[in-house]
Amino acid sequence: MTLNIKSTFKLQFSQKKNKNKPFCSRNCLFTIPLLCILLSVSFVLPASAVDSEFAPIQVNIETVSSDGDGYSFSEGVVTIFEDGWYVFFGSTTSNCVKVAEGVEANITLHNVNIDRSTIDFSYAFRISEGAVVDLLLVGDNVLKSGRGHAGLEVPKGSVLTINGSEFDSLTAIGETYGAGIGGGWSETGGNITICGGNIIANGSGSGGAGIGGGNSGSGGNIRIEGGDVIATAFYSSAGIGGGLEADGGYVEISGGNVVAIGGGNGGAGIGGGGSGDGGCIVICGGIVTATSGWYGAGIGGGWSGDGGCIVICGGTVTATGDSGGAGIGGGRLGDSGDILIYGKDAVVTANGGYMQEDIGAGTYGVVGNVFVALPYDNLTGTDDAKLGNVVKFSANPATATGVVSVTLPKVFNKAPFDSGIIPLLSGLESENVKVLSVITSPSFDGFDFVFELYSCYSSAFRSGTYLNDEDNAEIAFVEQHNWSEWIITTSVTCNVGGEETRICTKGDNHIETRPIVALEHDWAEGVITRKPTETFTGVLTFTCSHCGDTYTQDIPLLYKTLIGITPSAFVTKLNGNKNDLTITVTEIFSNGLTNAITKTFSINNNAAGNYQVDNYKVYVDTKGNTQIRECYIIK
Repeated sequence: MTLNIKSTFKLQFSQKKNKNKPFCSRNCLFTIPLLCILLSVSFVLPASAVDSEFAPIQVNIETVSSDGDGYSFSEGVVTIFEDGWYVFFGSTTSNCVKVAEGVEANITLHNVNIDRSTIDFSYAFRISEGAVVDLLLVGDNVLKSGRGHAGLEVPKGSVLTINGSEFDSLTAIGETYGAGIGGGWSETGGNITICGGNIIANGSGSGGAGIGGGNSGSGGNIRIEGGDVIATAFYSSAGIGGGLEADGGYVEISGGNVVAIGGGNGGAGIGGGGSGDGGCIVICGGIVTATSGWYGAGIGGGWSGDGGCIVICGGTVTATGDSGGAGIGGGRLGDSGDILIYGKDAVVTANGGYMQEDIGAGTYGVVGNVFVALPYDNLTGTDDAKLGNVVKFSANPATATGVVSVTLPKVFNKAPFDSGIIPLLSGLESENVKVLSVITSPSFDGFDFVFELYSCYSSAFRSGTYLNDEDNAEIAFVEQHNWSEWIITTSVTCNVGGEETRICTKGDNHIETRPIVALEHDWAEGVITRKPTETFTGVLTFTCSHCGDTYTQDIPLLYKTLIGITPSAFVTKLNGNKNDLTITVTEIFSNGLTNAITKTFSINNNAAGNYQVDNYKVYVDTKGNTQIRECYIIK
């Protein structure tokens, strides 16, 4: 049984890749239809399949027994020590794969099954610190490690990008203390990007995250851009994020279908493990379902962990906490952290645990900086999206049509917007907008928290309740302007713009002005203001209908009696036997003026004939290429 690779694609292999740019966005070796790897009857890679320069190094993980191109084999470990493209296939319970430090490799797993779960402290597939791996899945692949290791081990300092089609899969299972994909025992997860494929990642039953840190290891940097991902933890660790007693690291989800299940006894669905904070979580796309274990938040902190920094600005998100954990925010005993949820493209369902906030702090925790602005129907929860046990602000400012913006504290700077300023309600295309706000301090390290909805009466608030404590910033929902019609205050003219003004009828101190674009001249038909004679030219005058400006054109002199006609001609030699004949008829008038009429004809050598020039018929007889024998007017 061997691999054949179809010859209908062109490989583009980049020896050095950008470690900071996700695989899905890079121009590198793999694309989903690229490999089309098929099982065949003979173990051969045909020479016609790919250029030899780009041919992959094939490794049967089941039968490998010695060193090969770019890799060594010793005591059951295939160690890749050179950059290149490697294709693994086969099943084994004794061998494993390691990518050495500093190596940048494109690796294809084609129906690979490595099960080391019965061998303590052994890994199935490990990417060493400083290594960069672009991993393409083909078929169904399984990686199971032994005690202390992640199923697919990606520790801090290493880089992994996973891609595959909807028909390709990877199941990665960590054993005691290890993550499914990420860190081993006490290891922080590395830089992990998932772009496609069906991914099942199961952390161990002893504190390893589904994707992220091992026991006592934080989540690292995790990005999910596509694919179907199910990440499950089984004891006090996050589905995606930190292991036991560790924070969530950085998690960003922009696409795909993601299910994250936290481990019992304190793990968040996405965020911190038991006793771990949420880290920084940004969700701007995809379908995300996050469910905690006991005492954890759906998205945010684990048991006794704060929510961290949470930004949701897109996607369909369902977050469910359990037994004292918030749906989004802190785990039991944990503060809410800083939470920002906004935008017309975000649909959020937040369900807190028993007697707990849907969005905010866990039981006995403190609500921090929370701002939520969504279309009314896009935000749901067990009790109308509770904040701190009660709805702190719920209003309907939907009659507004103006732009609404918020200047945010620096804590939200990791979110996908520029300059700390985001649009919130503008363009929501909904008559109902739900806004929930709890702000615990009036300024944030140089950024004042400013919320403005229109700019009319600052004292006119819409109905609702909001926190008034001494340390809380005031959030005002102000009345909408009632503008008058626009009135022209400076008339517009040609080449000079004007201005118009409108006034709010609720208070004449609210005035808006806008410029009026200058007009262009509109010239009427010309009028003869002086007739031409045989001695003097005439004048044709044009007037602008807008501003009265004028400009003039001359009218030519009138001719007197025609007293003579003189024809002339010359020949211009061209290539071959063709020439150009140019004839000029000059009219002579009694007042001394002349008028020349010229026309050019194409002729053969030694041509002779009659030629029409305006109202005159002229006979011309040529000789050779350039000579004129005769030229006269035919009466």
